[in-house]
Amino acid sequence: MVKKFIILVDEDFNKEQRNAITNFFKGKYAYWHWIGNVWLITTKNETDTVNTIRDELIKLTNRGAILVINASESSGWAAFGQKKKFTWMHNSWSKKPESFPESEDKF
Repeated sequence: MVKKFIILVDEDFNKEQRNAITNFFKGKYAYWHWIGNVWLITTKNETDTVNTIRDELIKLTNRGAILVINASESSGWAAFGQKKKFTWMHNSWSKKPESFPESEDKF
């Protein structure tokens, strides 16, 4: 089964950081990246989840806000950043993710 994910990062990510994310996806996922801070990816790897993808992106950047949405499941998402930035997601989008590492960034 093909799994689909949407990855968004905030506008404070510079070109080099966005390129690092794109280079990470090359060869690992099929991806679409025609909007600056958005990637759509697909994978057949059953071990890829919102949490594993988010954690890999944290290793690359460890800053800002990152949101990974499982477009294959209506309730799948994981995030990184200040929790206040994701209050609406917690309350309105779906169930709260099981793990939510919070960044120390103040922006």
